[in-house]
Amino acid sequence: MQEVSRNRIHWMCSKAAGETILDVGCSQGIVTIILAREGKRATGIDICKESIDYANTCLESEDETIRIFAEFKYTDFISHINDTGQIYDCIIMGEILEHLADPQRFVKYAYDYLQENGTLVVTVPFGINDYHDHKRTYYLTEIYNTVSMYFSVTEVEFLGGWIGLVCAKASTTSVALDGALFAEAERAFYVHERKLLDQQHGYTSDRDNQLIKLKSEKDSILTQLAAISKQQTDTQIKMADALAKHSAERTELLQKVSLSTTELGKALQLLEKAETDLKTLREKASTLQKENSKYRWQIGRITDTWYGKFAIRCYRRLNKIRRRITRSR
Repeated sequence: MQEVSRNRIHWMCSKAAGETILDVGCSQGIVTIILAREGKRATGIDICKESIDYANTCLESEDETIRIFAEFKYTDFISHINDTGQIYDCIIMGEILEHLADPQRFVKYAYDYLQENGTLVVTVPFGINDYHDHKRTYYLTEIYNTVSMYFSVTEVEFLGGWIGLVCAKASTTSVALDGALFAEAERAFYVHERKLLDQQHGYTSDRDNQLIKLKSEKDSILTQLAAISKQQTDTQIKMADALAKHSAERTELLQKVSLSTTELGKALQLLEKAETDLKTLREKASTLQKENSKYRWQIGRITDTWYGKFAIRCYRRLNKIRRRITRSR
């Protein structure tokens, strides 16, 4: 496709005779820039602003010596002609006429704004092309008759999927629509149709292969999804079991904690009671110690006297007598 497009573009440029060129529907500006590189003053116009913006971007990357020969305008053919009134040596209409409901009007304007020896270069898709905004299909006779109403057709070229015509404003002998030209058209149409059919079969084969590949990939993906689903189910079951076990352990732990808390509470109560009892015992012990000291003091006062000492000896003596009597019984 790139090679065919390149050949068509080079053919149009080679037929652009003269010094001032108007490239109608310049798209991305390739033809305009190529002509500018050859020192021709070329103007490219297009009704698509994005195309003009892109063409200007491409032009900015060219050398300054080339930029002075080319310009791009966002406008349509009729408006540009009416606004400027400029007369050109050559007007190029590459893939334009098939978009028009009234192509003769454009051809007439081209005739009026060409020099007396000016040239119109036209290319249109050859045969059926189901592009969404194509308004007509061109074979040989219709495009020939469309331009020959105003121009002499000096050259007809079959460019793969396109047909090209070189048209002279000056009255000269046109290429005859004779058997030789029709034979050439038929050969070109056969090549074009054969290519389309081959592409269709190839596309169908490729599509079948792609469908088979996609089905295989789909089956593989479904298998993987099934494995993932099973793994996910197993994981969910394991997680549920683990969660149930964890819940049971948590409940058991909470029970133990609750029991421990109760026992701890009881232990704290016992400890508190023990501390209270210990405090009471300490108070009693302190009291007894005080009483014991008092009694010791009192006993000391008694035993330190003569009658106290006498009483102790008598007590001891009486104990010995009591023990003897007990043993003698």
